[in-house]
Amino acid sequence: MLEALAESTSLCAGCPKMCRHVCPVSNAERRETTTPGVKMASVDLVRLGALPLDEHAAELMHACTGCGACAEFCLLGNEPAITLVQAREAAAAADVSPIARDVKERMRRSGNPTGSDLVALHKERVPVRPERGDLVYFPGCTALRRLPEHARDTVAAVEQCVGHEIAVVPPSEHVGCCGYPLWAAGLTEEFRTNARRMVTHLGGRGTVVTSDAGCAWTITKLYAEAGIRAPLQVLHTSQVFAQGRISKTSAEHSLWHDPCHLGRHLGIYDEPRRALAQAEGAEPHEFVWNREKSECCGGGALYPRANPAGALEAAHRRVNNETDELMRTGATRVVTSCPTCEVQLGRAGVRVFDLSRAVLGTAEQAPRSEGKR
Repeated sequence: MLEALAESTSLCAGCPKMCRHVCPVSNAERRETTTPGVKMASVDLVRLGALPLDEHAAELMHACTGCGACAEFCLLGNEPAITLVQAREAAAAADVSPIARDVKERMRRSGNPTGSDLVALHKERVPVRPERGDLVYFPGCTALRRLPEHARDTVAAVEQCVGHEIAVVPPSEHVGCCGYPLWAAGLTEEFRTNARRMVTHLGGRGTVVTSDAGCAWTITKLYAEAGIRAPLQVLHTSQVFAQGRISKTSAEHSLWHDPCHLGRHLGIYDEPRRALAQAEGAEPHEFVWNREKSECCGGGALYPRANPAGALEAAHRRVNNETDELMRTGATRVVTSCPTCEVQLGRAGVRVFDLSRAVLGTAEQAPRSEGKR
């Protein structure tokens, strides 16, 4: 498994670490061993047999949010974030990854990799709508589990923009998550099985709209890379908002945060800014590090499970790196369009809103649910 990654890992092993300054994990943990170059060199040494494939190796593989910022500064076009996640397949197969074991057990117990009862959460937190239509909303498991009002906000905002009722796809007992946690844990075959089920579940319902940037990237990009044919049209909510009708609804002055999966991974930068500008009547403020150079909130690729404290520090750094970004810009809140980013920045004490809530003009920050659900 690791031999297929030889070109990528060996390139980093001989590199002078030009990307070390942008890694959210090494910046948060302040350990040389978690810089992209050292993590990749370690995987290369495991590949060569110079280091054992053990729990320590798996720990280094999981010291990555998958954000892809390192690739923006690589003159060779290497992608350590993708390679490190791919390397987790070997750790999972060797049963040396506690995270892979945990995700696999959650999948066995509940039919999805989160371990939550997504069917019950959907009934409780998502508006009742038809299951087929020209637009069909897929909320994603992070929103269902961690943001009790997110789905209602999103449905209301999309319907307000398009001027008619939309459909909503409910989860079933065995199909409710796009499978991203399986991919991030290195459970490749389980990911493929889940992807096939999801394609069947979503097929024929209409154009799929999701507010989760990670779900959008997984369905449109990772399924294809895994060899799963997905004849689905998938839109992120920001793309729908940018094409719809939005009235000025807020007197807030927002600071826009680019989610890694929405920006670097899908290349969607202008649409959410355009929607937010219409809602506020002015262009949003920008972080010093924005667009393709945007810093990660610390929430991707199961890193919060691997190191909760490190993930929280990454979120703190996003807003307080160098200077307080809200104070610098005069913004009154941060707006983003990814449930994971909203949860992470909220955990760090930031006044953060989803784009849907900004479009609706809601003044209160959305509640979060931090329990096992």
